[in-house]
Amino acid sequence: FIAEQQLMYHGTPAVNLKAIQKTGLKPIIGANKETGEDDDPRHPLVHLTKSKTVAKWYAKGGVNAKPFSHKRQIKGVVLVIDLDLLPNHRFKADPHEHQAVYTDKVIPPDAIVDVIPV
Repeated sequence: FIAEQQLMYHGTPAVNLKAIQKTGLKPIIGANKETGEDDDPRHPLVHLTKSKTVAKWYAKGGVNAKPFSHKRQIKGVVLVIDLDLLPNHRFKADPHEHQAVYTDKVIPPDAIVDVIPV
């Protein structure tokens, strides 16, 4: 389905935007805030989805947001990624989410063609 869809989305808290615009969207998994170490044994990946709704959910904290918390107050952004600007990337389908993919490569800032505040 990737060949049919030129644009995909990535949701993240707005606090991450400045670093992403400088160095790109890096494949990172859940670094421990206290130790700075990655406590997830899986390979680090960047998640992209065709769904703006799903990307908005991740932007607002996704699975890390506490139920009934201030989730709506979390400032997030949805990054619009142009896949045509990533010719050397290989994507794998997300087995848990329809119309989503992963990559283990950095998505450079120039492939981020728009930023949508949420």
